[in-house]
Amino acid sequence: IFTADHGHITQLDPDPLSGKSSLYDSGLKVPLVMHWPNGITAQGTTVTGLVQNVDIAATLLAIAGGESHPLTPIDGLSLDKVLAGTAGSPREVAYAEIGYARAVRTLDWKLIALRYPVSVERQIEDGARWNDYQTGAPVLPRPYYISNSSLANGPARSYPSYFEDDQLYQLNDGSREFNNRAGEAPTETVALKQWLAAHAGSIPNRPFGEFTRSESGPPAPIGDFRFSFLEGNRLQLNWSVGTDVIGYSLAIADDSSEAIIDALPFDATTFAVSIPEDMDGRYVFSAYNANGSTSRVVDLIDPEVWRQRVLTANPLLPTASTDWVADPDGDGFCNLIEYAFALDPLSADSFPWPVPRLVSEESGLLMEVPVPWDGRRQVDFSLRWSSDLFEWSVGGPELNLIELGTGGWVARTTQANATKSQFIQIHVQLK
Repeated sequence: IFTADHGHITQLDPDPLSGKSSLYDSGLKVPLVMHWPNGITAQGTTVTGLVQNVDIAATLLAIAGGESHPLTPIDGLSLDKVLAGTAGSPREVAYAEIGYARAVRTLDWKLIALRYPVSVERQIEDGARWNDYQTGAPVLPRPYYISNSSLANGPARSYPSYFEDDQLYQLNDGSREFNNRAGEAPTETVALKQWLAAHAGSIPNRPFGEFTRSESGPPAPIGDFRFSFLEGNRLQLNWSVGTDVIGYSLAIADDSSEAIIDALPFDATTFAVSIPEDMDGRYVFSAYNANGSTSRVVDLIDPEVWRQRVLTANPLLPTASTDWVADPDGDGFCNLIEYAFALDPLSADSFPWPVPRLVSEESGLLMEVPVPWDGRRQVDFSLRWSSDLFEWSVGGPELNLIELGTGGWVARTTQANATKSQFIQIHVQLK
């Protein structure tokens, strides 16, 4: 087995980087060559998956037929199946640490977290300065990752985000870990922070900021959660800090999918997001740690949430115009009807009332009313039929409700009558 204890400088690179004593790939990536003619079936194979130095011990133990000690499990993952050519690398993520920093790396992404001890954080807050290695002057607002400044100086000068708390890098994109994408890729941020907490939290007596908080399950319910709507169609969220949280996320969800759109730090207590014009689903706000997450939901088409967002939060509307029976745009449809059919209660031109039509059947002429509908979950519809406006039959057998696959339905009479009038009432009620 040929390998090395750290990377350093690639001399053939036209712009060599100093990576020793850092968590950047120029320091983490090292050669690994295995030669065993009588034991390696997949000779000449190049493995592109992740391998970590702790995997070597696990591999040798598996090859020798040994087992991990029940009280002292091995951190590594065996590569015996890789050597046999029957599987790829079993490792999804690699963990690394040095001094004040920790990192987790997948094939495509890396998260580096810098967390100083409380004593150092207090010095930083008080405006302390640390010596720059090259000049010897106390000009650095933060200390290097390690006390050996002669080693730390190289990566600190090579990588522009070296001193930033959270560093997120998309690997294999040619940016060479110069482009810190923290705040730009929330899905990857949440996953990597959960992995980091799982690894760092498994090492006893090694505190590392929020990542090693003591917890045995998902976070407790989000405390003091409140939401409101601001001018400009913005959603404001407020909550209290959880003691078992490593971060928060905000996702947009519908009945079939959920996509994270923002990731927030563990000590955040407020956030505002602009609601897209065509947004008609749910916001899922979650607190997460290494063991899972707990969530609160803001459903934009919940009746009261919709009324608050569209009507109550509008500073130009008088209070009386926000009632369900009010008609602020004067189009003849009250706010309840506007809500039920996904209309705009502030625009009289948002919806032409469906026009009844006659359908010719063998039994005679039937009347039907097409109704476009986007599937409001909190609304019940009931139908009534009459031939004289005095007596009304509720539902069948005089009426059929035909659901359409294109987001609507049709109310159709079953009583053929070519001479008498026919009337259909559509009743809308909140569940």
